[in-house]
Amino acid sequence: HVMLTPRLGAEWVDKKYVDYYYGVRANEVRAGRAFYQGKSTTNAELGLRTMYLFNPHHAMFLDLSVTALGSAIKDSPLVDRSTENRLFVGYQYRF
Repeated sequence: HVMLTPRLGAEWVDKKYVDYYYGVRANEVRAGRAFYQGKSTTNAELGLRTMYLFNPHHAMFLDLSVTALGSAIKDSPLVDRSTENRLFVGYQYRF
């Protein structure tokens, strides 16, 4: 009644994405926040989903993952960590 689903993935994000979310434009520069223009990068993810099946229709799941941010994101003055951690808890009903 327990299912384990590991995953390993990579996500490439382009220069526009990194610059939009993590870049700092010239008019946004402040003390402690330098100008930063993003470039494309790749994030790596490792995760595990655990699902407990109560019966054929009802299940609960717990999904844990850690994402190692690419260097173009880590180098941004807006970012102070090199990883993102996620935890999802959910209920699933199957028809």
